[in-house]
Amino acid sequence: MKKADVKLIICLAAVGVILLAVVLLCSKTGKTVVITQNNKQIYSGSLYEDKVIDLKTNVIEIKNGKVDVKEAVCKNQICVKHKQISKKGEQIACIPNKILITVE
Repeated sequence: MKKADVKLIICLAAVGVILLAVVLLCSKTGKTVVITQNNKQIYSGSLYEDKVIDLKTNVIEIKNGKVDVKEAVCKNQICVKHKQISKKGEQIACIPNKILITVE
């Protein structure tokens, strides 16, 4: 291999790594929170607008670009124990109350 071939390979690899990093960073962050209950959408809003949503059965907090369930009336409290979500496709489900929170 010549020096020019090595330089070309290094440049192409660097461009590939940069493009991959940009795609991964841009595609993961969600922009919208969608809350459904009994398969009906009851809320859709920005992930970046701080808000507390009280559904009587659950209290959902949107803060600093993340969504969290603060309170729930169900026994097991799995949705309350779930980590905050902020990336596209992540979900929190409260099965007893038939609530699904999705980041899009």
